[in-house]
Amino acid sequence: MELYNALMAYAQNGAYPFHMPGHKRQMKGQDPYAYDITEITGFDDLHHAEGILLRAETEAAEVFGAGKTYYSVNGSTAANLAGFFACVPEEGEVLMARNCHKSVYHAALLRNARVHYLFPPVLAGGIYGSMRPEDIEAALLQHPGICAVILTSPTYEGVLSDAKAIADIVHAHGAMLMVDEAHGAHLGLAQAREFGTSAVRLGADCVSQSLHKMLPSLTQTALLHVQSPKLMKKTAFYMRVFQSSSPSYVLMGSMDRCISEMRETPQEEFHAWKAKLDETRQILHGWEPGDTVYGKDPSKLVIFTPEGMSGSRMCHILYEEAQLEMEMAAEDYVLAMTGITDPPEAYSRLQTAVLGIYEKYGQPGRRKTSAQTVALLGDTAQRMLMGQAKEAPSEVVDFAKAEGRIAADFVYVYPPGIPILVPGEEITAGILQRLREVQARELKLYGSEGLQNEKIAVVR
Repeated sequence: MELYNALMAYAQNGAYPFHMPGHKRQMKGQDPYAYDITEITGFDDLHHAEGILLRAETEAAEVFGAGKTYYSVNGSTAANLAGFFACVPEEGEVLMARNCHKSVYHAALLRNARVHYLFPPVLAGGIYGSMRPEDIEAALLQHPGICAVILTSPTYEGVLSDAKAIADIVHAHGAMLMVDEAHGAHLGLAQAREFGTSAVRLGADCVSQSLHKMLPSLTQTALLHVQSPKLMKKTAFYMRVFQSSSPSYVLMGSMDRCISEMRETPQEEFHAWKAKLDETRQILHGWEPGDTVYGKDPSKLVIFTPEGMSGSRMCHILYEEAQLEMEMAAEDYVLAMTGITDPPEAYSRLQTAVLGIYEKYGQPGRRKTSAQTVALLGDTAQRMLMGQAKEAPSEVVDFAKAEGRIAADFVYVYPPGIPILVPGEEITAGILQRLREVQARELKLYGSEGLQNEKIAVVR
């Protein structure tokens, strides 16, 4: 019972969560064991919903403005997989933002898709900017066989792209637009328009949202919204494929409660949430992209570190000295994920702790564009399809012997789970340098075997 006991102890230790899930461990409810059931009389079947679950999904579609909404108890990961398979046929040609989540890459691998990449600009601190509609237009003209365009908006840091303009361009070329909006479930709520607008309402054909990231719902709860009628039957099938055949009623009950409560939450509560965010950002001189991006969801607080301090080190100090648990550590900043349930005292506690760090260790320095520019913006070439490289015989070699070889596995920092290297890509000197930089900044690399010892899997 080590894990269970550790969870029970952590729940009592006083640490405040500036991380997902959005309920922030404050929602009160009955013991989940009391209503952990299966498909018994009166409770419908998620994979053939005709009664209570169909009504729940219909309410979700009404709240978020979708033609059809599907519950996902396997998070946005299952929603992304199902959406991708519905939009892209076997060996289909797809245009993907290079900063997509690993679940989208896994879908492309399983579908044997032929991938063309879109490269977002990289801003100060290595933060990805908005996708440019003109870049998408150019790529669609260059590759007329593309059947779907897939992008992430908002990003982990809250950067939004112009989904309406992009949808118009994509549809003019006869393709589908799928948006990974895992971090934007709150954008779909009519009362929260000052945070931004969901791609569901802006013309996207297929949109995934994680309820648990930004709203008060249990971890692993998500939605897949579909607007295009011709996708609905396919999407329903693939949601059955990529989800458990024994979906948790505890999770589905949490989704139903969350959506119903958010539907009734007055606009004033969302306004109060944004006011606390604006105040905190002003006090901490938090990151504001200004005119460099199309839009910014203010719910994410990007807090840069003092000059010379890694994000991992700052996260450690915030936890040890103020019992504040952050969502993510990047090389030069930490990310605080907020929610509508955060009380005012949580923001005060964060403000005091961060200002104390700045006073003790120095103010955050001027950030240059990170070396991620090299690693993620076309420094490598795709030599094999992902699936071909993943299935090919492989070997593990030292970084010193890897230049010019073909990657046999993914390499990424998690969170946020954006691959630095993808199976089938050529390993360059720039990428190897990037991997060393990431490790030097106390961030862990995942994916390929041997990374912690400067080894990497390559195609034999």
